[in-house]
Amino acid sequence: MCHEEKRIDALMTIWKEINEHINEIEINYAKIVSILITIMGAIIVYFQGDTVPRVLFDCRFCLLIFMPITISSVIAYLSCQFRWVAISRMYLTSIEKEINTLLGGNYCTWNYDIVEKYVAHRNVANTKLLPLINGLFFVMSLLYFDSSMFASDVSIAIKICYCVFTVVLVVACLIPFVGNEKIRKEEYSFPAN
Repeated sequence: MCHEEKRIDALMTIWKEINEHINEIEINYAKIVSILITIMGAIIVYFQGDTVPRVLFDCRFCLLIFMPITISSVIAYLSCQFRWVAISRMYLTSIEKEINTLLGGNYCTWNYDIVEKYVAHRNVANTKLLPLINGLFFVMSLLYFDSSMFASDVSIAIKICYCVFTVVLVVACLIPFVGNEKIRKEEYSFPAN
């Protein structure tokens, strides 16, 4: 086996491993969101929809502190995972271009052509519907928690602090999603030996 064939084999092995990792992340996303929605729904059902705290530090107050932090933690985790997907897609594009250079033609185009055309741009579910549904879920959850806190008997200062805290927390967790598209499209070149 010549040097170029060994290099192509090595690049294909790396490509397969990274692509499997991306697929794993994307499958786990659905599981994590489903689990989160199930747990939140069960908690709300347990309290029969009444999550309004009666006094400071009762179980409903603790719930209203815990749930936004949990949701924000999930958003932050997903944000980190999707950053890994963006970086991996950028790297896979470079690997595909390197393989194509070694093969002398465009044979390996899954990530930088097919995924780019049909998943990143022409897939309404991924580009419009999923972000809209997720955004609505997180915004409606935030509004639910904030309105429950405002309907409570705790002081107005705590209510305002709580609302500011939850909004800042969710926004801070969502900000990293914004840069993923730019990272995914970045041109990566292999370092010189």
